[in-house]
Amino acid sequence: MIEDAGFTEFVHSPEPMIISPLWQAQDNYDQARTIQRHLHARGYAGGQVHALESGHYRIEYGHADQPLVSILVTSQDQLQTLLPCVESILENTTYPFYEILICDNNSQSAETTEWLATIDS
Repeated sequence: MIEDAGFTEFVHSPEPMIISPLWQAQDNYDQARTIQRHLHARGYAGGQVHALESGHYRIEYGHADQPLVSILVTSQDQLQTLLPCVESILENTTYPFYEILICDNNSQSAETTEWLATIDS
């Protein structure tokens, strides 16, 4: 998408994504090679693709720098969804330079607004 259209359209995906049937989820050389080619085409000459036993790929972009990454999370009275989302980011993100920006869309729930107030301070 990005290689064809450039950045003139809203087509960005935060990382390469491949969806395939479970039976193809094992180490697939063609998929890994395609991701590797894409990384090089986007300027990540040091990028590496590692196949995991789960059938997923771990992408190392080989960034020379480690810029601040902003993670945007929207919320509107959905604390039962917001909490696990934020907790998952905090527990599973290994990249050290990130911020979580919670964009509240006029929550009315007392529980949600109280929780948002506690993390704001």
